[in-house]
Amino acid sequence: MQGGSNPQFTPVPVWYDRNPVRKGFKVEASNMAPHGLTLQGSYTVPVGKKAILSSAQVTAYRTTAATTAGMISLYVVDAFDIDPEYFILRALFNLPLVGDSYNESIGLFLLLTAGDIISLKSFDLSEGGLLFINMTCSITEFDA
Repeated sequence: MQGGSNPQFTPVPVWYDRNPVRKGFKVEASNMAPHGLTLQGSYTVPVGKKAILSSAQVTAYRTTAATTAGMISLYVVDAFDIDPEYFILRALFNLPLVGDSYNESIGLFLLLTAGDIISLKSFDLSEGGLLFINMTCSITEFDA
């Protein structure tokens, strides 16, 4: 080609070479009374960043007995999806007696972009009794 130029492309480094930062996102609550669907916490990917959600874990432990057992649920939900019922991790269980516990976890590789939100939600439809809950996500944030 006469007078043409040869465009130069600069490859973007892979994500783990773009200033990665490990983010531990955790919600812990003691003596939680029965409650309807409640947002316990959330993480939003900052502007100019992307993130990878690599694991999620939920735990519940009954600290005082429920007078009437009801369904308990802990959710890790993506808030960027059109369908509000898209769960990354959803645990449904009953824990009526003191000392009853439930734990569930998942390993994944979910790419998140700026503005995406990961929410941690819970509900306890029991009557009486208290719960301890722990909800954790492992996130690596990096330059977009």
